[in-house]
Amino acid sequence: MNPQRTGALTVKELKRITRDPANLFLAFVFPLILTLAFGMSFGAIGGGEQ
Repeated sequence: MNPQRTGALTVKELKRITRDPANLFLAFVFPLILTLAFGMSFGAIGGGEQ
């Protein structure tokens, strides 16, 4: 696949994703929230006093 087709396909898909706010939330915000939640819950494991 040539770079021009790849770029055009990427732009088309980004426009499609950003058209619907629910898709935008699921694509970017939700993974960030999950990462922070798991980081805070499992971040204390193994730490503490030595």
